[in-house]
Amino acid sequence: MEYPGGKNQHFRHLLFFAFHRGQKVAEAARDICSVYGKGVLGVSTAQIWFAKFKNGDFDLEDTPRSGRPAEFDEEHLKALLKEDGRQTTRELAEKNEHQCNDNLSPPSINWFYSKTRSM
Repeated sequence: MEYPGGKNQHFRHLLFFAFHRGQKVAEAARDICSVYGKGVLGVSTAQIWFAKFKNGDFDLEDTPRSGRPAEFDEEHLKALLKEDGRQTTRELAEKNEHQCNDNLSPPSINWFYSKTRSM
């Protein structure tokens, strides 16, 4: 099922509606799960949003997170792998002008390469 604005936004609107109706948190979460399926919304998530509404914060958007946003040119990596599929992660990092990430192990590159070859 597609939700206008995304699934999270849809559920937040439902929680907002339930809050203004005066429903209790657990009741609102239970009602949403009874319609959309068990586990689509946790009571703890509903509690967080109800607390925001109670404090006068009615913004339904995600709050900005700290840290550097993920910026990665996947197409450039695909092109490099098509050019030479036997490159090491260090070589790929240098060509991408990024620091070598030791967490990017060869098996994950091999998986990525096998996925790009099948495209």
